[in-house]
Amino acid sequence: MAVTWLHVSDFHLSDKGPYNQEVILNALVSSVKRFRAEGHKPDLIFATGDIAQNGKAQEYAYATEFFNALLDAAGLEKERLFIVPGNHDVDRKMGKGLARTLDSNDDADEYFDLETPTPHLTQKLQAFSVWYNEYFKGIRTFPTNTTCSQVEVLTIRNTRIAVLPLNSALFCIDDNDHNKLFIGRRCLDSAVKQLQSQVEADLKIALLHHPLDWLSSIERANINATLGAAVDLVLQGHYHETETEGIASANGGYLKLAAGAAYQTRQHPNSAMYATFEGNHVEIFPIHYVDKPREIWTLDTGIFPAPLYTKSFPIPGRNNAASPSSPSLSQLQKTAISFQVPPNFINIRGALFTMGSPESEVGRRDDETEHQVKVSDFYLCRYAVTVTEFQEFIEASGYRTDAEKGNGSWMYEGAEWKEKEGINWRYGVSGIERKAGEYNHPVVHVSWNDADAYCKWRTVTTGKKFRLPTEAEWEYACRAGTTTPFNTSVNITTDQANYNGNYPYNNNREGLFRENTVAVDMFAPNAWGLHNMHGNVWEWCSDWYGEKYYDECKAKGIVDNPDGPKKGSYRVIRGGSWNYSAGGCRSANRNNFTPGYRGNRVGFRLVFVP
Repeated sequence: MAVTWLHVSDFHLSDKGPYNQEVILNALVSSVKRFRAEGHKPDLIFATGDIAQNGKAQEYAYATEFFNALLDAAGLEKERLFIVPGNHDVDRKMGKGLARTLDSNDDADEYFDLETPTPHLTQKLQAFSVWYNEYFKGIRTFPTNTTCSQVEVLTIRNTRIAVLPLNSALFCIDDNDHNKLFIGRRCLDSAVKQLQSQVEADLKIALLHHPLDWLSSIERANINATLGAAVDLVLQGHYHETETEGIASANGGYLKLAAGAAYQTRQHPNSAMYATFEGNHVEIFPIHYVDKPREIWTLDTGIFPAPLYTKSFPIPGRNNAASPSSPSLSQLQKTAISFQVPPNFINIRGALFTMGSPESEVGRRDDETEHQVKVSDFYLCRYAVTVTEFQEFIEASGYRTDAEKGNGSWMYEGAEWKEKEGINWRYGVSGIERKAGEYNHPVVHVSWNDADAYCKWRTVTTGKKFRLPTEAEWEYACRAGTTTPFNTSVNITTDQANYNGNYPYNNNREGLFRENTVAVDMFAPNAWGLHNMHGNVWEWCSDWYGEKYYDECKAKGIVDNPDGPKKGSYRVIRGGSWNYSAGGCRSANRNNFTPGYRGNRVGFRLVFVP
């Protein structure tokens, strides 16, 4: 029998919340009641974190009011609601003096001793814990000695659903949590033993707030493998976007479902999803908030842009032996990946935006004339292409880069740029061959021609189309809904991006000059989940550069999906780099090189075309 749930996340409730938060969340409640009348009645509700805004006790009074209303609209009792905390449920002030992260497996094993209360749980998540225990009194309690709550098994119309709530938030403290978080292998191993004892469960679901790539590299692979062998679905939040991805592994795999954000102001998409499990598939019915002509949540037709605007996904690792025509285990794994968006590509929802910079913006150039641009939906990679990824291309294709065919690559020596023979994609910014520890840095010393060749190779070898972003797509994604010089606000620091800190922006304080690239995931992403759109390396765009092109666009009024001049001598690069000033990393700043140029400050990232 089919089982349906509503998956919601990222509410950011506050005792001083803005009026539009009340409007959007009230619309969600009334729409859930309407969806129920239309036949979309959930059997369960999963809320994957960021219940509050600052982890303060007074904020959770609003959580009680909201979830009571949501349950009433869905026609459910509290037993059918499952909640895990997110980074905004952490009281950061209470984390002062506690360890920022753990440095080794031994440290983690000692810290996650199940016999010892965990201070990050008892202090930083105290307000959440108190509220949770009061709200679910007599139903379940929030653990203080493990990140894994008790497994619960519910029987719904003869279908047994096992639920494992996980807490990924205990090491959260600021905007630089990426690669510092832990669930604890010791905690998860104990929980999985309990889960495996529920062998009769028809579906096993893990809930957590953060995507697994936010975990420390010390345990990330182990946690992912353990979940791949133990559960069928992983439900998550945090990235503020709706996403479905099949994760295949040697031991089985799981389907990852990200709900989007229930509230992130009217300027950004507010989304959630209904999901229905039946047989070996999960069907997704995505919903989103629409502000005009009236405030309502409705079917999101942009996620799966073909009628009926829903989609059914096989659960990796499942084998329907009852039907001789059913796909095999290996076929299911391949299917789950083949029609899915590739890992790390984000669905950027298109819209009308103002491209360029206002005349009042400090450091603007004459080629940044503001104009109105409409961008369609597209998929952009979270990260720039790494040395490892480019090495795979070279070894598989035998391709020789422009640097290898020519006189090397451009390096800054003394007071001038020089073309240095023998330097190519294997080398770092200083002209020394990269060590293995830097293969997660963005590849440099690659030309536009090389980047285009990589896109074509990946298209041919995967059967999926890849290309470079247009300049308009790049700026729209970088801004992530902002109109300020940086997506971080009116200014930026070297704690947020990798640039030459000796040259800050608009009288800001000086910062670090790292004199090198950094890992593609080192800094916190922007609001849409994209890393290092400011600094680290310039990124090639597909457009030819035109100094007056923005003026031409402005004269046309609103321009749909501009892709640059029809011809030119230089290709656009965007974003600034590790050796550039902060002002050169502004969202609107433009630069250009010839297609054959290669240097120690230019890389690229990809767009996936469904």
